[in-house]
Amino acid sequence: MLGMNVSVAVSWPGIISFLVLLALGLIGFGYYTRSRHPRSVWFWAVGMAVCLLLAYVITVLVVVPLLLRVSAGTDNLRPSLTGGRVSPGQAGQVREIPLEFTPEPVEVLPPGEPEKEWKEQRSIVLTSPTGEGQVTVRLHIDASVNDPFLQGEVWGLLDDGTASFDLGMVGNYGLQGVDVRPRDMNGDGRQELVITGGMGATYGERKIIGYDPGEKQWLRLLTMGTPWDGDLDGDGQEDVVATSGGSLPGYVWIYRWNKDHYEKADVAESTGNVYASIDRLEGTVWIETGKPNEPHYYQYRDGKLVEFSKPTAP
Repeated sequence: MLGMNVSVAVSWPGIISFLVLLALGLIGFGYYTRSRHPRSVWFWAVGMAVCLLLAYVITVLVVVPLLLRVSAGTDNLRPSLTGGRVSPGQAGQVREIPLEFTPEPVEVLPPGEPEKEWKEQRSIVLTSPTGEGQVTVRLHIDASVNDPFLQGEVWGLLDDGTASFDLGMVGNYGLQGVDVRPRDMNGDGRQELVITGGMGATYGERKIIGYDPGEKQWLRLLTMGTPWDGDLDGDGQEDVVATSGGSLPGYVWIYRWNKDHYEKADVAESTGNVYASIDRLEGTVWIETGKPNEPHYYQYRDGKLVEFSKPTAP
């Protein structure tokens, strides 16, 4: 396919270049003969043959190689990747865009106690990330609130058996919208507390709570927008990704762990585009980003976006 594309891209431009060079050569030869005495037929025949030969040599040795290089390079920018994966043989042939990652702040969880008006609705006992004992996440609502728009607010406290710590608001749509579970989110071998709750019609919020055994502190490692749960880079592990849900323009924020903190990359901002979204088809996951009517398709690999052709349903 590449050879056919290159041949088509080179043949007509090469022919046109040859004809242009030949015409220029003949025009130059004509001007040259005007300033001379009339020449024989052989002189004209030899002169035109030289023009023809020079046009051919320049086209074959200079113009065509340049056209081949440009055409092959352009074709390699948009390969069709089988199964949506970059094969080892295509390394270095596809366009890669490094993402710009910026550090996310890590906050020490402040101590906290329930307000007098709060009423505990649920307590969730989990294995402590410290590896010793258990911790309890207690969910409360404010019983004094009469406003129906505020009655769904859920406030969380973390009790590790020695003290209580403030998790802040963890949901805005009642207890049914709040999920609390332990997960190793950063691959350090220790589980974090992951608290997810709905905050708006199209917006959710996730808090990732970790523990620093050296400082003996509970830490809010990350507070992120609506999470997208899935394997974005194809390594078999779920990635930490936030998407816009239903808000416009769409965004995709990718987070990665760097020693003791998370870093965030805004896909649309890093690529100079307006929107970004995540799509999936039969196990292939990709990111679409671009401007109106100018979409581009990428897969995420090792902190970079790798451009590829959008897969289509069979």
